[in-house]
Amino acid sequence: MSDEIMNSEIVEDTNTAEVVEEPQGSETDWKAEARKWEKRAKEANQFKEAADKWQEYEKSLKPEQERLADELKQAQADAQSAKVALLRYEVAADKGLPAESIKLLNGANREELEEAADSLMAIIAKQSEPKTPKVDPTQGRVSENGTTTQDQFAAAISSIL
Repeated sequence: MSDEIMNSEIVEDTNTAEVVEEPQGSETDWKAEARKWEKRAKEANQFKEAADKWQEYEKSLKPEQERLADELKQAQADAQSAKVALLRYEVAADKGLPAESIKLLNGANREELEEAADSLMAIIAKQSEPKTPKVDPTQGRVSENGTTTQDQFAAAISSIL
């Protein structure tokens, strides 16, 4: 019995483990061996075919995945621009800016937009201050002959009349 165990050959299959016992001194059954290896080759081909089909399926999905990825990027960009536009309107409303000035606000977040709105408000405030006329240096000045400009003007008017 110990001779039989020592001469046993263990052959592992992918699905089950087979124990093939060779009697001592007998020839190998080559037909059985050929059938065994043929069976393994068929199983290997089935796995290869399944792997090839899976790779083809993945390749067919790739363009769809790329299209969906592009759509996702576009949707995220649209959402970000809508968020910034909403922030512009909110900051303009909070600061009391006129509607025409909203497009002049630049910034990516609330703090930057508020700084731009404050700068714009300062410019608007400076522009809306009343302007005092500049002094005319020739008014009321004495000319070379000793008369003022007003006197010269009065004389010119009286000569016309």
